[in-house]
Amino acid sequence: MGRHGIWAFATVVEATIHRHLEYAEAEIEPADCWLDVLALMVSRATDAVICLSTWGASSNALAALKAL
Repeated sequence: MGRHGIWAFATVVEATIHRHLEYAEAEIEPADCWLDVLALMVSRATDAVICLSTWGASSNALAALKAL
């Protein structure tokens, strides 16, 4: 399956997680000020981990696109 299989798998897993999060979001109190801080921290940390985990693949893809 290779990289294509990995990306397809990741897409399906994320879709499943989003479906489950829809329920969780309905249970959160919108006025909770700590939620904004927590959301920002988790978002930034997640972006950093994704960036680090795909650094080689992203760099290779960018180089390939520049070569076109």
